[in-house]
Amino acid sequence: MKGLYDEAIDELQKGLASPEVSRSQEGWILAELGYTYGLQGKREKAADVLKKLKARDDPWHLLEVAKVYAGLGERDEAFAWLARAADERFPFFWELRSDPEYESLRPDPRYRELLRRINL
Repeated sequence: MKGLYDEAIDELQKGLASPEVSRSQEGWILAELGYTYGLQGKREKAADVLKKLKARDDPWHLLEVAKVYAGLGERDEAFAWLARAADERFPFFWELRSDPEYESLRPDPRYRELLRRINL
């Protein structure tokens, strides 16, 4: 959030390379990495991360993919993935209200509608 993208990317890549990282942690790290690539304008690298996240079968991948699209500034795609999470009754939507990485989506009327839809 401070704009230290290169430093953040280095740390996230170290995390991915760690033999101690769990599968769920890997998804979170990938989402953060893709989000950061998006903010930095590295669209091809963000697209590579999106492919990996979309191939995952854990329930978190819906929010993780939405986060990368938010970093890329692709609101329509971000909201489409958030809507899928709502359709599947994803139980951890509290992240949507507290995570600063979704800040770019908050001014959009679809954000308020999504919160209403999931009773937040």
